[in-house]
Amino acid sequence: VPLETVRTLIKNKDITLLEDTYICLNRKCNVAYFDANSIIYKSDVTVPIWFKEPMNEMIVCYCYNISLQEIIKVVKEYKVYTKDEVIKILNKPKNNDCLHSNPIGKECDRLFENAIAYAKGVE
Repeated sequence: VPLETVRTLIKNKDITLLEDTYICLNRKCNVAYFDANSIIYKSDVTVPIWFKEPMNEMIVCYCYNISLQEIIKVVKEYKVYTKDEVIKILNKPKNNDCLHSNPIGKECDRLFENAIAYAKGVE
């Protein structure tokens, strides 16, 4: 994870972090980030980490603050199947700063596509 992302999203700005900082991929683990010297827990991060949250609380797009539940609702009600269409219907203000808002420091395009595919299958 980009060091700039982690520094932006942690509550305690005094923690010394190394350039090689990683996100803990274990869904059930309370660790958010770690490096050779530090462990940062989920409770030490200012945003929820999407894959560590229950499905009904999962944020898919941090730039627009769009949840999985919102995507499911839009896909079901409006029968739209692209990120742009969902965003247009939800009409939310855009942050457009994935580096500083998404816990992995990257765009959510793939996650958004997966969320739409998932929403299509939800009854």
